[in-house]
Amino acid sequence: MKTGVFIIESLDLENEEQGLFEGRVLREILNMLGVETAYVYIRTKKELKIMIKRFEKLNYKYLHLSCHGNQEGIAMTLDKYAFPFSEFSDMFDYYGDSKRLFLSSCSVMKEDNISKELLDTRLLSIAGPTTEIDFSDAAIFWASFYHQMFRENDSMMDNKHLKETLDKLSKTFDVDISLLILNSSKEKYNRYNYKNQLVES
Repeated sequence: MKTGVFIIESLDLENEEQGLFEGRVLREILNMLGVETAYVYIRTKKELKIMIKRFEKLNYKYLHLSCHGNQEGIAMTLDKYAFPFSEFSDMFDYYGDSKRLFLSSCSVMKEDNISKELLDTRLLSIAGPTTEIDFSDAAIFWASFYHQMFRENDSMMDNKHLKETLDKLSKTFDVDISLLILNSSKEKYNRYNYKNQLVES
């Protein structure tokens, strides 16, 4: 399994015109850190499904998805209305693999929809914002996050360091982040808020 980060990005047309490509910024920073990285830009839900299969085939540990969304689901450039997390979950084929998902998408972690719908994927953890987040804040936050995680250990991410890093950076950059960690029985996700407090057991 590859330690690197597979980045999928899909913005709206206005964002494209403004050049607000957070995923490209992350790719450059990760490359400077010597982290193996793949980056793809897509515009449709159909392409997302194909790229998730690509992520699985290349066997990366970490999937970073930069797109628009809300507590109900995520959206692609040409699929303006968010499609539910249940459809997103159905795009994954593997079960029980130690892979992690990082979502740079407004409010995707605000409610419990994502934890309920993505449980079948058996992703080891899922992290993302509970509120709206500006592109500049998102780029700085996630770049700092990966820098901290890979500086500590360039071969793996452990839950303890993951929680500590998200807690520290959410306070530093005033970004409200939640983290879901699959419990040992793989029957549910435990949720941690940006202050690293367990709010759901």
